[in-house]
Amino acid sequence: MAKHAEVLCSYLIYKKRLSEVVPVLLHGLNESSFMWQGWMSKPGFGNSVRVDFPGFGGQDVPEGFDFSISSYAQWLQEQLKGMAGPFLLIGHSMGGYIALEFLNRYPEQVGGVVLVNSYASADNQTRKQHRNQAIEMLSKNPSAYFRLFSEALFYPEPGWLKRPEGRMFYRQLLALKPSMIQEVLKGLMDRLCHRETVLKWNSNIHYIFGSEDKMLEADMLQQEANQLGARQTCIPGKGHMLPWQASELVQSYILSQFELPAHKALPLHP
Repeated sequence: MAKHAEVLCSYLIYKKRLSEVVPVLLHGLNESSFMWQGWMSKPGFGNSVRVDFPGFGGQDVPEGFDFSISSYAQWLQEQLKGMAGPFLLIGHSMGGYIALEFLNRYPEQVGGVVLVNSYASADNQTRKQHRNQAIEMLSKNPSAYFRLFSEALFYPEPGWLKRPEGRMFYRQLLALKPSMIQEVLKGLMDRLCHRETVLKWNSNIHYIFGSEDKMLEADMLQQEANQLGARQTCIPGKGHMLPWQASELVQSYILSQFELPAHKALPLHP
């Protein structure tokens, strides 16, 4: 345990080199590891680990799996067993919730967390109401749910769904089982609040979000990051799907914060 504590203190320091940690790319709700495909050929991300969470991207669902965020974090820990860490967890939306749960459970394995369009607070009553409405829609009219979800996901660039990668995403979305999505939504409503986790490790937790996000409002994410003392950046004119809509800017921010050698960061708006 003392050795683990030493590793933890060594790596949970702002601006450690990305070459010293292994990026783990965690997709969001109704997504898959396909969303990170373009990242794998980029400097600094060639050694990244991509996973498809149970129920998504063709990944089997273990027997008895309950679709809670804690179960997803436990499942991820099993997948990473035997791999050399520490890990830089880069979580998009739901993937960010899983990243924080993982950090809370297995801090000695984590070298940093990047929350891409994600946050630490538990669902408030308004958000729970929205999730319950989505659960009801999935029962009555799944096609309407898929259409509305994809429109909000790619806002303000609906043209994404006409691109090859957008069409692939939509085909994968339509292949998901509505009953499984309902269970995941219930798990999201019941997830733990991890504000204390962020407060504890805020020097190496980063919030990245788009100013036009229709799923998680930029003002809310900015306020939380400020309250918890975490590092943050807002990318103007982009929405919830930052890993696709502004992949180079997101990658550049991550690389600049972890000082990958010989990397020249792209300019970001303040």
